[in-house]
Amino acid sequence: MRKLSPLTLLLLLLPLLLSCSEDDAAASYRFDYADMTTTPSGRADKLLLDDGNTLKIQNDYATQRPSQTFRVYAASEQLATGVRLVNYAEVLTDVPHKFDESKVKTDPVDVVSVWHGGRYVNFILGLKTGASAHRHAFSIIDDGITTDAEGIKTLHLRLYHNQNGDDMSYTRKVAFSCNIDSQKPLLGSDYKIEVVVNTFKGNEVFELAAL
Repeated sequence: MRKLSPLTLLLLLLPLLLSCSEDDAAASYRFDYADMTTTPSGRADKLLLDDGNTLKIQNDYATQRPSQTFRVYAASEQLATGVRLVNYAEVLTDVPHKFDESKVKTDPVDVVSVWHGGRYVNFILGLKTGASAHRHAFSIIDDGITTDAEGIKTLHLRLYHNQNGDDMSYTRKVAFSCNIDSQKPLLGSDYKIEVVVNTFKGNEVFELAAL
């Protein structure tokens, strides 16, 4: 079993990345969860979408992360030969881990949305927080793969969440993505993903189909 070492929540509210003026209203904006790559100078280069498509970033948009690939929620304007990046927010990302069950934390959250994007299982969560602003911790628990009588495999995942004593005065939205690249070769072409999240109403189970 892996020793408990959950990622600390770095990402924030799912912001409205773009404020449209009347002149902007007709522009063809798009919003994507994607892996963004940067050049050696730190310029945003490409958006690698979950469906396998790639969007070339046409404008000169500087970042502080040269020669990297990282998960983002990006606002961009569709162009004929790519996109113009308007803004982005980084998205916390992890992979499934085996945990010592005695160390697991599943403090409740509200679930706004859970979906399978291909390489990722994506979450938008309602996080209870307050004046203390203690850092929460998230990870994904790998509960293994089962096979039914018809040979269909199911990947079982659970959300790890440590409230860490934070106040619960109000709710803010956060985005979180789980990369399942290492699990996909074990599942075959026809599979299911079962995600368990502890909410304020108890455990909720989300069944996601293969892509």
